[in-house]
Amino acid sequence: MKALQFDKTGDLSALRYVEVPTPVPGADEVLVEIKAAGLNPAM
Repeated sequence: MKALQFDKTGDLSALRYVEVPTPVPGADEVLVEIKAAGLNPAM
């Protein structure tokens, strides 16, 4: 699964587009598929 991650604060150069393992839900959990998301930079 693809993910947008950051390891530090800063501008957009702090973001990385990476491949991560798909999470496996536990016994009392559910896995939700996100179709769209947005970011609002606080400046």
